[in-house]
Amino acid sequence: MRLSFFVNRNIGLLWFGQVVSQAGDSLYQIALIWLLLEMTGSATVTGLVTMSSFLPTLLFGLWAGVLADRIDRKRLMMSSDFVRALLVLILPILYYLGRLNSLILGLITFLIATCSAFFNPARDAIIPQIVPKNELTRANALIQTSWQLAVLLGPLLASFLLKTLGVVNLFFADSISFLVSLVFIYSLKISSANSHVPVETPHSGESGFSKAWSLILEGVNHAVKNNVILLLLIITALDNLILMGAAMIGTPIFVKTILGKSASVYALIEACYASGMVLGIPLVHFLENRITKGKMIAWGMILDGLTFIPLLWITTTVGAIITILFHAIFIPMITAGRATLIQHYVPQNLQGRIFSLNSMAVVGCTALSVSITGIIADHVAINYIFAGIGFGAALCGALALSLRTFREAD
Repeated sequence: MRLSFFVNRNIGLLWFGQVVSQAGDSLYQIALIWLLLEMTGSATVTGLVTMSSFLPTLLFGLWAGVLADRIDRKRLMMSSDFVRALLVLILPILYYLGRLNSLILGLITFLIATCSAFFNPARDAIIPQIVPKNELTRANALIQTSWQLAVLLGPLLASFLLKTLGVVNLFFADSISFLVSLVFIYSLKISSANSHVPVETPHSGESGFSKAWSLILEGVNHAVKNNVILLLLIITALDNLILMGAAMIGTPIFVKTILGKSASVYALIEACYASGMVLGIPLVHFLENRITKGKMIAWGMILDGLTFIPLLWITTTVGAIITILFHAIFIPMITAGRATLIQHYVPQNLQGRIFSLNSMAVVGCTALSVSITGIIADHVAINYIFAGIGFGAALCGALALSLRTFREAD
């Protein structure tokens, strides 16, 4: 990876802030799940509370997109970080007061995820305001994979802090991480050439709730009428429906049933996903001016799927590590290409809403995919499932490649 990724001061600040706050999120998840198991002893309650982090994007995603398009995105991101810092801080305070229970944990988790639902579309939509157009793809690759580096750093930091601070005090560290992110975002410089002034769309006689719905429908209508964006959302939903269940729930099942290994090997495999994505950033850099973004996404899906198929035959830890590491290299082709297409084809005053639609497609289909994969895995060996979904994801990419409108999108 060349130094040019960090030449742009703005993207460097945003990237460092995201790595810190998302590493904090890893601390939060570890502390949350462990504390819930200690408090309730119930895997069901733990699962329900954890699931609450998926719901806000589906419930409030469209509203978050409207807000990201109507107010200053930088201030929205800072406000989200500040509120998340306060919410996380409440947990250890209540714990030491003896007032913390699973209901409060679930509520706080839901509220934190709600803030994230408002933060994320603003973050994705602000990138064209802080980097030149010719740096968009590289900037997106860096930001879209920042959470993977955080997945590597978070557990390592947690293992150290758990020995010195204990589980509950991880929440203090997560709260601080949001404040660090806030400082980095505050330091972003938006040039006058790239500054965004929301464009008021006439909605005569409308106010409050009805106007908000009109703004939501404005974003949906734009997505429907823009062939490239409509195809992107459909293909994104289809690919996540096919692939993500195996990636999320299939991996631990594979480690346990096929490899016959423990949770430590599962953590190692997850680290391989993260490492592979980081290694994939230079590939995106190499391809960005050689093929269209539509082709980059389509080929990313094809390779993303095909590289899962070898898991049908692999029964060793070393083989799984090599396969997953190689597989993950192609994921940034999809995520970075997708973000860049939205930024190229959607006006600035609508990008928040389109990014929210994209997030809803990803989160909704991921949740459904996890459920379906779990049901199928009770009846079919997970290595066969990996081979099947790998083939299906490759077909999804081939479909995208066969559509001229999408293939030529850049």
